[in-house]
Amino acid sequence: MRKKTNKKLEQRVYPIWGIMLRIFGIKITLNLYPPFSCMGISIVSHSPDYTSFQLKMKPHWYNRNLTGSNFGATLFTMSDPFPIFILSKCLGDSYIFWDQDSKIEFLKPSNETVYASFQIQASEIMEIKRIIQEKRKMSRIFEFSICQKNGIEVAKITKTVYIRRKPQRKSTGKS
Repeated sequence: MRKKTNKKLEQRVYPIWGIMLRIFGIKITLNLYPPFSCMGISIVSHSPDYTSFQLKMKPHWYNRNLTGSNFGATLFTMSDPFPIFILSKCLGDSYIFWDQDSKIEFLKPSNETVYASFQIQASEIMEIKRIIQEKRKMSRIFEFSICQKNGIEVAKITKTVYIRRKPQRKSTGKS
């Protein structure tokens, strides 16, 4: 019988992610990420400071639903890692991030290539830092759109991210 522990889950980068990011960089690593590569999702570009990412999803037989339009779960998959990824790159290892809630609103069926832009402004990141300094934790709502090339919105994504400062490790005073 396994013994239960009270250890708190400590968030850190999963080792394979760290290795892949060091070897290939962010764009290739994310384009090789199976939920993206197996669904026809690709990173088109990202800003050097990692505050924005542009993606596209080309329609294929394997990412269409029964009626021939883009499969809703694939549209939702496009959004999954980006708010937390942007925050973790911009705020660093001293914070913990968790997806608290995710919602997608389908606005229009589409059978075309779709695009998404995920961006968190530097001013918003600074505001998050300020709030965390005061309150130690918070939840933040981020909204993104998925559009066709002509700008017509296909879906709206709303993600709520829990953010808190990691507890400081206590020094034992031993040398």
